[in-house]
Amino acid sequence: MQTKPCYQLDADGCYVFTAIARAFPDDPENYNIPGDAVLAAPPETPAGSVARWTGSAWEIIADHRRDTLYRVAGGQTYSIGADVQGQHYNGLGPIPAWLSETPPELPAPAPVIPAAITPRQARLALLSAGLYEQVQTVFAAQSGATGEAARIEWEFATAIERANPLIAGLAAELGLTEADLDNLFITAQSL
Repeated sequence: MQTKPCYQLDADGCYVFTAIARAFPDDPENYNIPGDAVLAAPPETPAGSVARWTGSAWEIIADHRRDTLYRVAGGQTYSIGADVQGQHYNGLGPIPAWLSETPPELPAPAPVIPAAITPRQARLALLSAGLYEQVQTVFAAQSGATGEAARIEWEFATAIERANPLIAGLAAELGLTEADLDNLFITAQSL
C-alpha cells in the first residue's frame, strides 16, 4: 500500500505534526487524508513563529501561544483566548495593542522602618541630616531630674527605639514630622 506524508493542523490551522496518508486500496491514485490535514508540506519556521494553512497556501505568523502576556491596562497576566471586555487574542499573529510581552513595572516596595537602631547609627544619621548639633542643644537645655534622665537614656541606651516617647519628644523639639523621623531611622539603618 502506498503512503505519503500529510501535515496535521490544529483548530487554528497551524501545523502540528506530520502524519501518514495511505492510498485507497481500490483507488491507489487517491489518498485517505486524515481530517484537518493537508498534503502540502509546511515551510521551515523561525523560532517564535508557526506555519498556518490559509486554505490554499501556508503563511508564517508569530506564535505567542506559549508566551506570557500582560494586559496593558492593569498589568494582569493574560490567559490566551480569554475574553477581556469583548476582546480576545488566540496567540497567533501580532500582539494586539491592549497586550504586552513586557511585565508591568511593580511599584518599589515601601521601605521598612526599623523598630530600633544603634546609638551609633542614630548619631551618624543625625549628623548627615545636619541635626546632630541641634539634638545636643536640646538635651543640654533640659533641666532637672527629667533632663538628666533624658541625657542618661540618650547617652547610655543600647538601642534607640522608634516608639520611645523620648524620640517622639525630641522630634517635636526639632520640628520633625513622623515621615521625617521614619526617614531618619531608614537612613540610620543603612549606616
